[in-house]
Amino acid sequence: MADQRPWLGAPGVTAEGASEASRVSVKETPEPTFALFGGTIDLMPSITGLNHVRLPVSDVSTSTDWYVTVFELETLLYNEEESGPIGAVLRHSSGFVIGLHLDPARARAMQGFAILGLTVDDRNDLEWWIRRLDGLGMSHSGPQKGQLGWYLEVPDPDGIILQLHTGEQPNAEED
Repeated sequence: MADQRPWLGAPGVTAEGASEASRVSVKETPEPTFALFGGTIDLMPSITGLNHVRLPVSDVSTSTDWYVTVFELETLLYNEEESGPIGAVLRHSSGFVIGLHLDPARARAMQGFAILGLTVDDRNDLEWWIRRLDGLGMSHSGPQKGQLGWYLEVPDPDGIILQLHTGEQPNAEED
């Protein structure tokens, strides 16, 4: 049977470790198991949540101001060098964290791509967001019906799309 791990064969990646420089054997760390009626079941290591999302930007100052204004994020860290700001870490009161990193080429490449979907309660919340965005003079798509609920697309200053998305399913009778 052919190896089903397509990442093997990438430069520096081997079956024995992640790279030539770092050779840690998986066998050194015992896999978590769960005993069940005399047998065992291998368990996946846990993932307890999303730590942060890192976004490229062409202008850290402009993007920081935009995210703070639109989403009322708190600036946790603002990193500057002699040449100017190179990054910022922002947090929402709900706990999600966005890292903005100066990388104009990547920001241009991601223009028009929906990179992040934030959850809102329902369609009424989307209507509230439309009024808020309109009041701030920010562009947006208006409410869109998706396969997994209603959403609103909001481009950041670099044109990277953020979605505000409901968890409710649209039905055939709704506009």
